[in-house]
Amino acid sequence: MLGLRICFPPRRHTASRGLLTPHSDEKVSPLARGLLRGAPVLTAAGLIPASSIQLEPPRSRGAIRSGRTIAGSYPGLLALTVYNGELIAAGLFTTADGVVCNNIARWNGVTWQPLADGTNGSVNALTVYSGELIAGGWFTTAGGVVCSCLARWNGVAWQCQSPDGGTSGAVHALAVYGGALIVGGEFSFAGDVHCEHIAGWDGANWQPLEIGMSNTVYALAVYNGELIAGGAFGRAGHQLCRRIARWAGLSWAPLGDGMGGYVYALDVYASELTAGGAFATAGDQVSAYWGRWRCVPVIGDMNCDATVDFADINPFVAYLSNFADWQADFPGCPPENGDINGDGTYGQGSFDDINPFVELLTGGA
Repeated sequence: MLGLRICFPPRRHTASRGLLTPHSDEKVSPLARGLLRGAPVLTAAGLIPASSIQLEPPRSRGAIRSGRTIAGSYPGLLALTVYNGELIAAGLFTTADGVVCNNIARWNGVTWQPLADGTNGSVNALTVYSGELIAGGWFTTAGGVVCSCLARWNGVAWQCQSPDGGTSGAVHALAVYGGALIVGGEFSFAGDVHCEHIAGWDGANWQPLEIGMSNTVYALAVYNGELIAGGAFGRAGHQLCRRIARWAGLSWAPLGDGMGGYVYALDVYASELTAGGAFATAGDQVSAYWGRWRCVPVIGDMNCDATVDFADINPFVAYLSNFADWQADFPGCPPENGDINGDGTYGQGSFDDINPFVELLTGGA
């Protein structure tokens, strides 16, 4: 199992349940299936036909010229990332700006170029792991090499992700968490290991994340030190989790009451987890297609391990003496956790919180 830091809920003091709140009424349509079959492209405002996607070089910083597009029988753009200083675009297409690039291409600042022979099927997800570009999707070869739905590019050639093969079905999401490559999608095996819809690759072996999910995983993200998965599932591990769940160290746990429909996208912005998909409710809130999850501050939990104890002393000292270092050591941990006396002042130099912090740890003894 992949050991990860627990964030919710604390065993002592203030509960950290989190809140799912409405984000907007903009529609995020079913990305994974829709683009595979019908070729629209997801934007914040909805869907754009693939014929409208502009992949031309910019005339100046931040500007894109109009005119040329990706092309194919059912072209669609599904994933973007940066690798070796170049923009990587992937999806379901045969050419980019007239250059033959089977389902994946790289922008070198002047022109689009292929990554060898590309793949023989759609590329749904991209990430970078151990210095290599990882591509997941619905393909059986990458650069002519037999690779079931998962392959890695070392800058020169394609290789299979692992010696024992890729996944038994489509890959829709990739993330890096706890030193492992996390893969989500529509599969039951990763290599020869039984992994229902989600698996972890630690650099040498495939590992299940408990018993996996009851249905497809479409999105992955890392938030507050935890792995978050979204998709079509109603169960994560042994827990009922409506389409969104968090990996809590050795098992899956729900995020509040979950979502009222499928989750197709996850990202972190302004210390909040944002989910997009085909839902009308997020938790008990009416929230069409977008929802935000935020952690309620846990007073005194300075290392965000969901427990207020003596392990918080050194982080609290760092919080008072070098706030920037504390933030770097505990990204996403709410600064309000250090406002022990509740006066609204916190961070570096807030020494009035020291005595209340000691009392919190000792129970006032």
